[in-house]
Formats: sequence, structure tokens, C-alpha cells
Amino acid sequence: MKQRRLFILLLLGTVILQAGASAGCDQIKSAADTAKNTVTSMVDKVNTFEKDQEANALNSAVKEFYNSVVSGSINATTRGDRITASLPDQDADQEERTNAAKNLTILSVLEDQGMKDRYPESTISEFVCVNGEIKYKDSVTDKEFTAVPLSYETPLSTIIK
Repeated sequence: MKQRRLFILLLLGTVILQAGASAGCDQIKSAADTAKNTVTSMVDKVNTFEKDQEANALNSAVKEFYNSVVSGSINATTRGDRITASLPDQDADQEERTNAAKNLTILSVLEDQGMKDRYPESTISEFVCVNGEIKYKDSVTDKEFTAVPLSYETPLSTIIK
């Protein structure tokens, strides 16, 4: 955050200096406003990019966890102590594992992967599911109007079809 503030101040200072001492106050104010708007736009784009990266990481974690439960590598014996939800038994068949995986939630993934601090409950709603992919809500286009908001209680069956 300090780097962004410094960047903004440097950019504003550069614009003011380029306006020149001979320029009128209105021109300097206009240049400063333009610079401020440009920097604000750049910061917004950086923030959106960062949230898009977080959405991609969450999407990967959910799919990896789901596939691991379905394959049997994550089960009550191997990870039962890491999450509050019930995992299938080690000797469960494919259908039992698949049904269990569908009923697990975003919270189960975050607990298992140790990601609850990275995605606190207060910010998980910034992400949505669109056509089986997790995205940052502000990156969803008008064509993707079927976005489903996420919460800790969202079942994996909402994301994995």
C-alpha cells in the first residue's frame, strides 16, 4: 500500500512539474486531476488483477480437493482431523466418495488446505461461480449473468458439475 501511495505522489508531482511554472492554476489543477484519475484507474486494475489471481487459486484448490476426495486420496483416515465436515471412509467406493465430495463445502477446502486466513468468511463473497469456474465478482461479464455468489457453506456440487 505504501508503494502505491508513493507511486501516486510521484506521478502527481511529475505532472505538476511538466505543467510548468508559466501555466495557470487551472491548467495545473486539470493536469493533477487527470493524473489522479489515471492513477486511480491503474490501482483499480491492479486490485482486480490481484482478486482474479485469488479467484484462480481458490478455483484450483477446490478442484484439486474435490478430485482428491473422489479418487480416495483424501478420506477420513488421511485428513479426517483437518476439517470439520465428514469425509468418506478409506474403503468407500467410487459412488460414495463422489457423493461425499459433492456435499463438502468451500469451508472444507479452506480448512484442509490451510487457507481460511487467506479467504476469511467476510471476503469469500467477493467470489462467484460461473459455469464451473470461480471468478472475482467484478470480473464477471454481462454475458455471465448466472454467477452464483460463494459463501463458506457453498457445496462443491455448485462449482463442480
